[in-house]
Amino acid sequence: GREEIKGEGGERASLAKALAFLKETETVLKIEDVLPFFPDFVLIDDFKEAICSSLEEYNRQIEDLKKEMETSSLSADNIRKDIARLSERHAVVEGNAPCSACGRLVLAPPLRATGSVAQLGSPLYLFPCSHAFHSSCLISDLKHKVSATQRAQIDTLQRQIADAAAALQRGKGTSKSGAEMGEDASSHPTESSLDVLRQQLDNVVGAECPLCGDIMIRSITEPFIHPEEVELAKSWAIST
Repeated sequence: GREEIKGEGGERASLAKALAFLKETETVLKIEDVLPFFPDFVLIDDFKEAICSSLEEYNRQIEDLKKEMETSSLSADNIRKDIARLSERHAVVEGNAPCSACGRLVLAPPLRATGSVAQLGSPLYLFPCSHAFHSSCLISDLKHKVSATQRAQIDTLQRQIADAAAALQRGKGTSKSGAEMGEDASSHPTESSLDVLRQQLDNVVGAECPLCGDIMIRSITEPFIHPEEVELAKSWAIST
């Protein structure tokens, strides 16, 4: 069982000793830890100082928590501002900028032109490090460097994008007749769903630059000749 601290008459010295011990161990014990040991009736003057000290300590802790909350709130605001600035950030690609994978101009027009108007080439990726890639070149290069799971994910997204784009193109010509026949339009891909697929591909392919990101660091453990290139490497062998 536990022994109560007596605080009446000549036994108040016992209470004084308890408070003195509490002061010595203030980093471990608090006034609320020993209150249950006090008798039911005791003069508050005997431990008023300890109670006030405890309340002041709680007040300091509350103030510290308020400051931490203000700091966290300020950090969250700064992060939101940074994200907003990132969404508005842009870069300029020079007309003579090469693709960092194939070496051709990254803004080169396609081999085929419609009439006399040549459109820009394939979509490109421009990283903050200033390396630029044709979309097809970047994807082809990444497939040799990423894991089998990521490679399968890229292939799946490319196939889904191609199928959705083709279906959307066909749907533009048949939407009127389909509507007349009462077909459900919700089963057909939309521009919005196609944009979602493209964004998913961008998140995988454009996560980091393959020339100066973690992918390049991890590639130091990769062989110079990949298994699918063994036959090609043998063709360069010099016979003696």
